[in-house]
Amino acid sequence: NNCQQASNVYLIEKITNVIDHFNLHPAIQQQLIQLIGTLGKHHIDGREVKALLKFIVQDNCSLRKDLSPFIIQDMVKMTIVESPSSYFSFYGEETGIKFGTFQFPQREYSISTYIRLEKIFLNMKTPMRLFSMLDKNGDGIEVLFKGDQLYIAVNSGRTVGYTPVNVDFKVHQWYHLVITQPRKKLLSWLGQKRKLQVYINGELKATQDKIKYPGTSYPILFGYIGSSTRFAKRS
Repeated sequence: NNCQQASNVYLIEKITNVIDHFNLHPAIQQQLIQLIGTLGKHHIDGREVKALLKFIVQDNCSLRKDLSPFIIQDMVKMTIVESPSSYFSFYGEETGIKFGTFQFPQREYSISTYIRLEKIFLNMKTPMRLFSMLDKNGDGIEVLFKGDQLYIAVNSGRTVGYTPVNVDFKVHQWYHLVITQPRKKLLSWLGQKRKLQVYINGELKATQDKIKYPGTSYPILFGYIGSSTRFAKRS
């Protein structure tokens, strides 16, 4: 990831030094400032914030009139990102969070979360599960990756319905995932059917009207976020 490498070498600080010490054409200065904004939206630490503030404040404690408005505008944009402000990071096959027992919704459900892949294992035999919500019979819903393909697996009785989500996921990029499904056919006489629908970044990417509603007759006993092993060995 180029942005991550740039952060590791404090590229924002180095760019401010270049602007400060070289007589650059104004157009080149503007392009470098735009680059600062792009890098800062990905990541910026305390050292680089300090470098930006030092860059726009002159020795007499006044702001530079030529460039400070653009830098301040970039710093404001850095605080507005289309990604979660906090998140869980899972590494390996057995890392995850187990949550408590609860009753799965009986009329309809919606699931909303952000996801980000750090690596894609195309040849990995074990599916990488984003989360599982299953009762003692294994009925419920799972969201998982097989290689780079995302699937929604709905378990109902002895039937498991897989809905593929055809999105070309990239590593080191945030995606907003929404899954929704009603239990009954609402207003079927108007043509509305029971559908499982999957949205990525607000766009409908998968729909399935032949899949059953999760058949959870018992409370959710195996609820996991991040564990790749089904039921996490029932621990």
